[in-house]
Amino acid sequence: MDNKTYLLERLAIIVFLCHSTAFLAQNDHINWSSFQLQKDLSKKTTLNIKPIFRFNEDLSNYQNMSIDVFASHKLNKGWKVQLTSRTWFIPNQKPRQFIWPEISHGFSKGRLKIDNRLRYHLALDINDRNDPDFLRWSVRFMYNKGNVKPFLAFEPWLRLNGIEKIERLRYMPGINWKLNNKYSISFIYWKQESASIQPKESTNIWLLNLLVKI
Repeated sequence: MDNKTYLLERLAIIVFLCHSTAFLAQNDHINWSSFQLQKDLSKKTTLNIKPIFRFNEDLSNYQNMSIDVFASHKLNKGWKVQLTSRTWFIPNQKPRQFIWPEISHGFSKGRLKIDNRLRYHLALDINDRNDPDFLRWSVRFMYNKGNVKPFLAFEPWLRLNGIEKIERLRYMPGINWKLNNKYSISFIYWKQESASIQPKESTNIWLLNLLVKI
């Protein structure tokens, strides 16, 4: 079996498992489709623009869209800082605005890469909106060999604003597929559940992103 066949088989297995897991649930399925333009400003700094389009009601209805603009800068010994602006456009509503500063650290142990990220999820209360703020920590385990890299991530959301409780959990299996030096595709399934709040919610979110280096 050649390497290409092996990678395609692993991709098919992971996609099948993701679909099997999600469609056992009776909750809504939401799709986030995006393309990401990435420009290297230096050897350590990149600038990204990423429009995201969302479809809910089991992928049949246009829900909303947003635009992410973020810059990342690599520090020493696996550390990285990033600043993200997300402007969220919702039909028949005024825009929402978020600012997300974060710091992350990654290291490898053999073929396993482990990434940790801490993000301050700041919602700007504009246009008569009052969105909650969170502190989000995520950990990701990735098989770091070849062009197709499966991973599994977990992210709890700590609600701020005087509440200080975990209110949301995300379980995130996915795949990063490097097609060549310019194009990459990522496919992720989010199983998103509420915690410590009622009524309890559970949502299936499917993400597909095309990254283009310019």
